[in-house]
Amino acid sequence: ADVTGLLTAFMQERDISAPEVLQKLAFEKGKTAVTYQQWWDALALLGEISNIEHIGLELGKCFTPEYSGIVGYLSLSATNLKEAATYFEQFQHLLAGGTGAKIEHRGNTICCQWLPAYCSANKDSDETLISALVSFARLVTGKNDLSPTKIGFMHPQPINIDQHNDFFCCEIAFNCSALFIEVPIALGDISSTTSNPALGAILQQQAQSMLNVLPSSSNDLIANVR
Repeated sequence: ADVTGLLTAFMQERDISAPEVLQKLAFEKGKTAVTYQQWWDALALLGEISNIEHIGLELGKCFTPEYSGIVGYLSLSATNLKEAATYFEQFQHLLAGGTGAKIEHRGNTICCQWLPAYCSANKDSDETLISALVSFARLVTGKNDLSPTKIGFMHPQPINIDQHNDFFCCEIAFNCSALFIEVPIALGDISSTTSNPALGAILQQQAQSMLNVLPSSSNDLIANVR
């Protein structure tokens, strides 16, 4: 995921001058990706400098597919949310290392869950991820009122969660054993307003080729758009 691009665009939009934040994301010697710790440190510093309490929530609201590279554009080409979720699950390791997300059916809902192996209850990072997914779903469906059924965070509940409630418009749990988002199964059938099956077929082949040459195991957060 292009986390540097996301932070740069956000700071420009909010007129925040903080080059030291982007310096946190410089590749370490011998690495071609930003580590999770670097990402967490950059978010914490940006939140401190900007005095924005829920910096991850605000970043996720600004998310657009360009910051997730080929996976974002492939999901954008899907015919509906179900297909977009399938692409995300299949090619998520082009975005970030770690254990990845697991998608499963739970009664009348679909749950996307991240186990805590590489998800250490970092509030800013987790809120960026979940709010970005909701922003993406609203974008591709054209439904700005689209909401999950339930969201679960691993970090403790902040004193004030009015901003969370206003954006997610669903039940929100904290101190959970894993990070997760649940949506009604029926949402999966909502048609995408950005569907392009022909382009999707080409992008799927390219994404698979990229996945085939990716190292089999990585704990790094892949910061380059691929």
